[in-house]
Amino acid sequence: MNSPRSTSLIRLLLAIALFASLAAPVAVRAQERVQSPLNLADMDQSVAPGEDFFRFVNGGWLDRTAIPADWPSYGVFEELIERTDAQVIELLRGVVVEPGAANPTDQERAAILFQQGMDLDTRNAQGNAPMLPFLARYDQATTIEEVHDLFLDPEMIGAEDFFNLAVTADPADSTMNILWMSGPFLGLPDVDYYTDTDPANDRVRDSYRQVLAGLLVAAGVPAAESVAAAADVYDFESTLASFMVTPEEAQDFGVLYNPTTAADLQLLYPRLDWTAYLAALGVEGSPTIINTEVELFQTFDEILAGTDIDAVRNYLKVRFMLGVYDLVGEDMQALVFPYLQALYGIEQQPPTSYEVLDTVNAALGDAAGQLYVAEHFSPESRDRITTLVEHLIEAFGARIDNLTWMTGETKALAREKLAAMRLQLGFPDTWVTYEDVEIGSSYFETAMNAYRTNYLRYMGMAGKPVDPDEWIVNAQEVNAFYNPQTNSIIFPAAFLQDPFFVSDADDAWNYGAIGSVIGHEITHGFDLDGSRFDAQGNYVNWWTDEDRAAFLALNDRVIEQYSAIEILPGLFLNGRISVGENVADMGGLQAAYDALIANLDPGESGTLVDGFTPEERFFIAFATSWRGVEREETLRTQIQSGVHSPSAVRAVLPAQNMDAFYDAFDIQPGEPMWLSPKERIVVW
Repeated sequence: MNSPRSTSLIRLLLAIALFASLAAPVAVRAQERVQSPLNLADMDQSVAPGEDFFRFVNGGWLDRTAIPADWPSYGVFEELIERTDAQVIELLRGVVVEPGAANPTDQERAAILFQQGMDLDTRNAQGNAPMLPFLARYDQATTIEEVHDLFLDPEMIGAEDFFNLAVTADPADSTMNILWMSGPFLGLPDVDYYTDTDPANDRVRDSYRQVLAGLLVAAGVPAAESVAAAADVYDFESTLASFMVTPEEAQDFGVLYNPTTAADLQLLYPRLDWTAYLAALGVEGSPTIINTEVELFQTFDEILAGTDIDAVRNYLKVRFMLGVYDLVGEDMQALVFPYLQALYGIEQQPPTSYEVLDTVNAALGDAAGQLYVAEHFSPESRDRITTLVEHLIEAFGARIDNLTWMTGETKALAREKLAAMRLQLGFPDTWVTYEDVEIGSSYFETAMNAYRTNYLRYMGMAGKPVDPDEWIVNAQEVNAFYNPQTNSIIFPAAFLQDPFFVSDADDAWNYGAIGSVIGHEITHGFDLDGSRFDAQGNYVNWWTDEDRAAFLALNDRVIEQYSAIEILPGLFLNGRISVGENVADMGGLQAAYDALIANLDPGESGTLVDGFTPEERFFIAFATSWRGVEREETLRTQIQSGVHSPSAVRAVLPAQNMDAFYDAFDIQPGEPMWLSPKERIVVW
């Protein structure tokens, strides 16, 4: 998927893997609409739909669109991100802050943090100074045990360590929160970059090593020693990677789901006092801990014993710096930027205001979200998206009933799960508050105070009942999600905008654009991973063996179909790591089409808008919502480490698996878009 514009390495690497989606209400009837969302100039109608459907729909836009220098890719999603970011920035700048206010409101805190970030004169004058006391703590540790003591230091809470705990609902009991241990983070996108020998990745690896050396110089390592020290850090990460779960293995939740206890971890890795560690993080009692990296931690003591303490300390320094380099002087951003160029091909850094907003959203997200919702999201929009979601759920339920490969026993439980699906639409009913966040003397200090406060609040949820209404994203985020452990679909307010939801557009447009994305998120509840969770979000097998075997066979066909697509010379899609998203794309489009037909006014079926029937406009809207262009570097990174297919594939291949697509555009055998009926795959 396309990634938001940001030079924050951590956020960019996370964002590249996210699915961006949209939301839309039931539209007014075609004859009542004010204007059409479709710009005919965006199309290329000199190309037949059966020749190249992506170009037919988006050719005009493609011809006149260049990727902005500070974006790795550009399309509808990025346009919406730019619009939303500009709106939030304007709101933050409009907050009046009384100088020296003793007890600022949450919105004032967000505005102050934004102002501190925009004060480049002060940030550059301070340079790296705000982070140096944190880096000095690592130098004081002379043994692994002393390194572990840093993980208990209140000032270091929230900094990356070897274990990187998070809180999640217990897959075995979705009403209770547990801890999720993901293990050490790596600087390259995934473990395959360390283990493969593909020369195409040499530029990325070389750039990363150079950035490591530069970061270590900034941390105080003599320049003459920095290259060797960077090589030691890289070798340490490479050793870790050789024992870690691969992207393909991670597609099987069963590989990741290894519940254990602190007592068991104490035996597995006795160098750390696990009881003291958990207490320092604010964890009460002894909750279950999911160990996602069993093989690594079985070997971890031996790995550390064979690694020089300087390499370990430098690894932790680098991980800390990559998390905060955009909170200090601009020299640090310039130092890291070449690596982002190698990964994504971007030519220049984005405006400072967008980078600073990224920090505000991460540190004080709900404060900024309240500003955004009050100005740009109406109660009517929430009502409309609720109605459309209900229509998609009805359509998906009918598709379950009509499946030929699933038996009635499993269908009944699938229906039960669908009926129990929770809806989180627009914004949370209860906002997070930030009264404990202190305003510091620098941008770095205020942001760190917020990060630490948020992390301790978050970790304090472990071992306690799940709040099913808790939001995992900001209302101003341009994204959408399915959470299998709460069986929830989440559509933030920022997605409910043109072109995905257009209140005065015809139904065909809205069902093709936002409806297909709603269907995508619903389908995630029934993809390879989502299907392993029941209606309450518990990790249990509710399938018959016969139905599971049939389901896996269909997924294997999807893997084969997508893996045959060559994106760049010699570079094919990895259908195995993207199968969940591909199946969701297919199921979402099919359910949205059924919902359109079920809710289409009989008088509309023959009505032409912009010269197209409702059925044609449905597929045009879908392909429009996926229009985009990506840099070659971005494509390579996405295909090798991401779980989403490129936009040109997502815009077309799900439609090619639907009979209705061929009927709508009269696509015939022999045309490039034609897939024979036996090649078309219907999973859901």
